[in-house]
Amino acid sequence: MFGKSKLIRIALILALCLAPGLSAPVNTMEQLPATAIISPDFSGNEAQVLAAEEKRISNPSVEVTSPNSYDSASQEEMRTININLEMISSGLTALPEAETQDAASAKNEDKAKYYVLENSLRITNASPATCRGLKLEVPLMAEIDSPYQEMVGEEFSMQPTIINAVANGNRIGTFTFEDIAPGGDTVFTQRYTVKVDGSDWLQAQEKAELEDLQAYLVAAPKIECTAPEIQAIASQINSQVNDEDTLALARTAFEFAHTTLTYDSTAPSANKGALAGLQARAGVCEEFASLFVATCRASGIPARIVNGYASDARELAQDDNPADLMGRRHQWAEFYLDGKGWIPVDPTLTNSVNSVFGELPAGYYVAQNYGDSPIRGSYRGGQVGIGFEDKVAKTVN
Repeated sequence: MFGKSKLIRIALILALCLAPGLSAPVNTMEQLPATAIISPDFSGNEAQVLAAEEKRISNPSVEVTSPNSYDSASQEEMRTININLEMISSGLTALPEAETQDAASAKNEDKAKYYVLENSLRITNASPATCRGLKLEVPLMAEIDSPYQEMVGEEFSMQPTIINAVANGNRIGTFTFEDIAPGGDTVFTQRYTVKVDGSDWLQAQEKAELEDLQAYLVAAPKIECTAPEIQAIASQINSQVNDEDTLALARTAFEFAHTTLTYDSTAPSANKGALAGLQARAGVCEEFASLFVATCRASGIPARIVNGYASDARELAQDDNPADLMGRRHQWAEFYLDGKGWIPVDPTLTNSVNSVFGELPAGYYVAQNYGDSPIRGSYRGGQVGIGFEDKVAKTVN
């Protein structure tokens, strides 16, 4: 129990904390509550996600924030980290039609599937100096409101300092790490349980109403809907179909993106967005999705990018068979249809056998967020490298 003198000191401290002008600083961004913490040991869980070797390494360019930015105690320069996740890896292409028969048949399944998605960052320090004060801002799974997916569980291997809500339902978690010794490493893991299904959302009877249409109609980085070239495409599409028929306009924009672009990961336009893809007539999934979204917005149809993982040949993971997601990072899109809500499309992987317009084959897609956000951070001393390990497991729980 506390002694009398200790109780007096505690009372004084509480009085000072509650005094006007001494409240904690207010963060202007919306703060969301942090969820449960998980242990790095997943061996006791029902849907076990097996450990895998590090598959992709990114050695981010380290920038000194200022020539005179020194810590008065350590005299070490503050270094910054900025990693664009869309540049990490994506190896998905449209396969020949014969190889997508399984995916096509899976669309007819109406049973919900549950997956455990695990994203890990392995943070290394290859320098002979200790890495101190490492702080990372990491994109988390968004507040997914896509009709085909529901997040039912979320865990982190360490407690976030704060979780901020940003545009379009996306969230950014800030994490502070202990010092990393020379040659040492540490692993940070996000773990999500999601429910997905492959219903035909064009047949849905939801009376969804989008509150902020304007946010999904304006130009954005890589979605250059006001560019003259894209405006011309939109005008051409509007002249071909009834410009009041949103579904027909969206379907025409979808066919245009799919037939105009050629998948080419070596093209200079890769990961450059809608306008670069249109000008080069080539790109990767980002160009296909961005061109569709830009054309829709230029036609007055709300549309957005979806980031996540997909498979072009088989389900992401079978029962008791966790899958490595290397090369499975993917972008697709959604457009908004009054009375139906968000409608999924994938102009990259679609073909005559497996037309991915209005529905996604259940178990082949897991959404992560809406539009790319980079990993940002800062630290002193050492040399940070970050590797990515992404895995998914199927579960019945």
